[in-house]
Amino acid sequence: MGQEGAPLALGVLGAGQIVSNVHLPVASALPEVRPSWIADVNPEKAEAVARAFGVKHVPLPADLADLPPCDVMLLAIPFGERDPYYQALRQHNCALYVEKPFSRSVQHHQTICSWFPANRLACGLQRRSWGPTLLIKELIAERMFGSLRKIQFGFGSLGAIVVGGRYSSDARLAGVGY
Repeated sequence: MGQEGAPLALGVLGAGQIVSNVHLPVASALPEVRPSWIADVNPEKAEAVARAFGVKHVPLPADLADLPPCDVMLLAIPFGERDPYYQALRQHNCALYVEKPFSRSVQHHQTICSWFPANRLACGLQRRSWGPTLLIKELIAERMFGSLRKIQFGFGSLGAIVVGGRYSSDARLAGVGY
């Protein structure tokens, strides 16, 4: 909890799909958290998400050290754009919750961790697919439907299949491949 039992003030950097579909709905439902503000490089997108969740939109400042105060800051921006934020936020007096992926190398991971006290840094590894993964593993091991003949993987979801135009199509920004 924040000061004197008050809910933790949550600042949100990034107004993408994971924020509007997962993080803000969950945070809004927790009595111990109060979404306080949201900022994004796309101010129109941030304003729309802010309106939808009744959160204050703040323009992204030129100097990231000038971000508004909060108890916890959610960093949900493309992986490849985070380093300047880490640099600025290491001076901020708040905890930092980072959307996955956190890093692509052990050295980079350790460097980021060295900039923050252990109690001020966390990585969000959503375990939404853990149950289905275990079920599929069991189905294959038990040969419930016979011998495995084919495995097919996909990316995206119904109504959200994207070809280019977003950071997820750029491995450097998305942090995929390792």
